[in-house]
Amino acid sequence: MTFVLHGIGISPQVAIGKARILRSHCPSIAKQAITEAQIPQEIDRLNAALQTAHDQLNQARSSINLETSSELAGFLDAHILMLTGTTLSATPIETIKNKSVSAEWALKSHCENLIQRFNTMQDPYLRSRKLDVEQVINRVLCILLGEEASHNFESHNSHEIIVANDLTPAD
Repeated sequence: MTFVLHGIGISPQVAIGKARILRSHCPSIAKQAITEAQIPQEIDRLNAALQTAHDQLNQARSSINLETSSELAGFLDAHILMLTGTTLSATPIETIKNKSVSAEWALKSHCENLIQRFNTMQDPYLRSRKLDVEQVINRVLCILLGEEASHNFESHNSHEIIVANDLTPAD
């Protein structure tokens, strides 16, 4: 079977080969209630996912050649910074405690609130930074859901064609 994909290529050539499709967003998350006894476990799951995302981005950051990719390193540094401290964890933890909901739903809810705030910003550059927040939170959500959050390009076959809606600096 043959089909043609249209989009913005990063190479001016025509490519024919096996496609490797990268999914950039996790599936939608429904509100899921948890028992009071499960609250500490959900908080631990959230903290572990945040730490895993932090470790993944640090690993990606350490593999960058700074002489040729200082801009890419800057993007990864911003993503790592979001995972440092309580910026992405404090509100979801409070939501888990107060509403007895899953870590995924608490984090997704927090993401939606942050995006709304970014959308109201006057400065177009700052408003566009909402994409960074979404990318970092989607990475953490994928970890919570047990899905692959980053793409292992080391196992990439050079004859494969990468197809993605969005390719982030961490990818």
